[in-house]
Amino acid sequence: MCRIIYVIVEGQTEEQFIKRILSIYFSKFQIYFKPIIIETSRTPHQKHKGGFVNYNHIKRDIQKVIKNGDCYKVTTLVDFYKIPSNFPGKENIPSGDIYEKVHYLEDCWSNDINDSKFIPYIQIHEFEALLFSDIIGFEEVFSR
Repeated sequence: MCRIIYVIVEGQTEEQFIKRILSIYFSKFQIYFKPIIIETSRTPHQKHKGGFVNYNHIKRDIQKVIKNGDCYKVTTLVDFYKIPSNFPGKENIPSGDIYEKVHYLEDCWSNDINDSKFIPYIQIHEFEALLFSDIIGFEEVFSR
């Protein structure tokens, strides 16, 4: 059975990670990851993509992908840092450690989307910072 998992991402770095690492590894299990960069705006002749500045942009993209017939699951790869002010639950984020905060926001997000195909994921640390922790990982994403 072929499974397609869409990953809504903030930008090109995350997109390349999905394409060059996750997709290749999981394809042998017939699980296919397809990254989609957040569409931030649209003009008559061009789409603008990248960045997570408004919750409504990512919500629109998630809902559009869920309606796609080949969608098995939809997840995200967005950074906790600078979560938009209109993000569900942001105004009532609990005090406590970072893991509690992220878990709370992911629960609020899941409730807002309200679809079993959606699995929210908020990256605690900037994705690009993780690449600097291992030069091989950095080279894998940026050398091609």
